[in-house]
Amino acid sequence: MTTQSRNPGEFTGRHMPALILAFFATIIIVILRMEVFASRTCTGFVVKNSCVAS
Repeated sequence: MTTQSRNPGEFTGRHMPALILAFFATIIIVILRMEVFASRTCTGFVVKNSCVAS
């Protein structure tokens, strides 16, 4: 058997699952942060005339 030497910066099959996981983790974190910000800013306060209230 021969061993293959790899370059230090070579993209291998082990890198792809980590890349996919990092991508989806970033998307999920952004979505969760936006949900938290939206729920904190929406007070549910109801007014009769929104044009006058603003």
